[in-house]
Amino acid sequence: MNNSLPHMMLLNSGGENNNIFLKGAGGSEGWGVGAAIGAKLAASDSPVIGLVGDGSLYYADSGLWTTVHHNIPLLYVISNNGLME
Repeated sequence: MNNSLPHMMLLNSGGENNNIFLKGAGGSEGWGVGAAIGAKLAASDSPVIGLVGDGSLYYADSGLWTTVHHNIPLLYVISNNGLME
């Protein structure tokens, strides 16, 4: 998520009900996929966009299965910046 911070700032273009959740420094890779699921379940009436990097997805791809299997309506945007090459 930290490499995606500039993109997150673009998405938060205004509005009092916009929230951005980031992991702190030293957090575990793959946090963003599960965090997006949790955010959507906690705020089911709000749109949720999970912006994660390819490295994060590498460690938490099972979260995509969870999202689809449980029909959780959220959007993932994957930043393929080649960090997992």
